[in-house]
Amino acid sequence: MKELVTSWYDDFLKDDISAQHLLLNVYRWLSSPKTSKLYDPLLHRLVHKLMQKNFFQLLLRFKQLGCKVIYANFNSIWVYTEKKTFAEAESHINFVLQNLKTTQLF
Repeated sequence: MKELVTSWYDDFLKDDISAQHLLLNVYRWLSSPKTSKLYDPLLHRLVHKLMQKNFFQLLLRFKQLGCKVIYANFNSIWVYTEKKTFAEAESHINFVLQNLKTTQLF
C-alpha cells in the first residue's frame, strides 16, 4: 500500500491528473466502513496517525520559513506573515509554497 501511494505521489509531482484524483480519494477509501472494500480499522488508524505526523512536520516547516500558524486543520492552514503589504505577503507565501513543493516531508 505504501509503495502504491508513494508512486501516486511521485506521479502527482509530475502533474499527472489521474494520480491527483487517486491521492485525493485514498483516505476516503480507507475510512469508509460501509461503502469501501479497502476499509480496515487498523489500517485506517495507522494512516491517520501518519497523516497527523506529516501534518505536524508541515506546520513546523511553515514556522521555519517565517510564518506564524494561526489556525490549522487537515483542510486549511491560516498563517500570519508579518508583512506590511499584500504584495509582500503574497510574494512570501509563494516562496513558502515553492519551498514546500521541493521539500519532501515524508
